[in-house]
Amino acid sequence: MAYKTEDLYKKAIDAIKSNNLFFLTDVYSYLGISHDTFYKHFPLESEKMDAIKEAIEKNKARTKISIRSKLHSSTSPTGLLALYKLICTPD
Repeated sequence: MAYKTEDLYKKAIDAIKSNNLFFLTDVYSYLGISHDTFYKHFPLESEKMDAIKEAIEKNKARTKISIRSKLHSSTSPTGLLALYKLICTPD
């Protein structure tokens, strides 16, 4: 089956945003294409791949912030210890 790169790109960005995807494997699995097809249309050093990776990183950052916020408002000692371990430094 022949795929149009621009169509796949739009679907990939939409899938990442609407399904909170975190990994490239999630993206091409969600699109229903193979690993080879995905990388054929989006080589590692391309602007479209950079945009796809950036959208994934935004999801990861947003989720990390949400988790830390939930831990911060937690009254559970386990939750507070988990937050402490996440934010503590050697100092």
